[in-house]
Amino acid sequence: GISGVDAVGRASVEVPYGRPSAPPIPAAPGVTVDTAPTASFAEPFDGEAVVGESFVPTVSASDDFGVRSVELTLDAEAPQLATLAPYEFGGGWRPDYDEIGQTHTLSARVVDSAGNETVVTGDFEVVAPAGYEAAQVDADALDAGSVLLGATADRTVTVTNSGENPVTLTALDLSGTGFAPAGGSCVAGAELAVGESCTVTVRFAPTVAGAASGTLSIPYTAIGAGAPLAVTLGGTGVTPEPERREPEQREPETRQPETPAVVPPVTPDPPVTPVTPPSAQPTPAAALAVTFPRAVKASRSGVLTLATLRNSGTAAGTVRVTGTLVVGRARFAIRVTSRVAAGKRVTLSVRLSRRARLALRRRGGTLSLRVTGVGARALTRRITVRRG
Repeated sequence: GISGVDAVGRASVEVPYGRPSAPPIPAAPGVTVDTAPTASFAEPFDGEAVVGESFVPTVSASDDFGVRSVELTLDAEAPQLATLAPYEFGGGWRPDYDEIGQTHTLSARVVDSAGNETVVTGDFEVVAPAGYEAAQVDADALDAGSVLLGATADRTVTVTNSGENPVTLTALDLSGTGFAPAGGSCVAGAELAVGESCTVTVRFAPTVAGAASGTLSIPYTAIGAGAPLAVTLGGTGVTPEPERREPEQREPETRQPETPAVVPPVTPDPPVTPVTPPSAQPTPAAALAVTFPRAVKASRSGVLTLATLRNSGTAAGTVRVTGTLVVGRARFAIRVTSRVAAGKRVTLSVRLSRRARLALRRRGGTLSLRVTGVGARALTRRITVRRG
């Protein structure tokens, strides 16, 4: 209720309740929990880096309050620092052919606004581009044809360093009855520089009649080397026909009284027909033809079709394509090697790098190609690449 006037002449109010003590005052301000940032590698995506294709190491980082910086290290080299997303580093890295098979390690250290840090690491391997072969032979098979018993026939195969690193040959391995090495420059320890060749000569000397088969294995060592080169051997031993000779025919002498002896004429021997050995089989050879499209467009997965190859010959052939894809001011190298078996048709294509695919989504480009291995002279062609 309201009381009367107090001693100072003011009215007073009666409150029927009251707080027995003052409210508590916190001794210190509250603490907000800040968790460590999260991070992962956005590129390389699949743990592989293809020779000749550039990629930009990219880190995907996030935090509940904010990312202060991302520090990237490649194989313990001097780290690079990025403070703004997307966290891309170095302007791209492009592995070379001498790095095929090597494993590299990426390490990213992410620091948030509170000083919390997270470290992630990832390994990736350098792999050769599709269709890469460190060494090749000019024939998958050698056929000596029909050879008389006691005679011989030689066949030669050429080994070429078709890759981008030196090739060192090891001991040859030859199997099969009647087949033996007969010289050549491909010997154990021989080293072939890029583009150089050597030869192996195989001799077929049959000892029994009938078909014979064997295998020539050419092992070698090189960065990015595959299985030993293999050549199938074949031939047929033929028994010579015996010479045919007719026996001499003489008529008996007839003696008559007082008549001189008459000597009957002697029939001469018939001529001997010489045995002509079968002719040697022609050496197998490749006959390659290439068809270019007027314009192409990369698939959704980044595959670009360059040409169609057809081998109408009797031996395998190798085609090598180099060139440049120009999109605006950006240039991207193209390098493909393809081996086409006899009587086969192959579509030649290349998988574009991520940067090339992104560039083609904004505008079209021009592809300049140079093809070797088809005919005596190199072919050149310019192809329009559509946007998409």
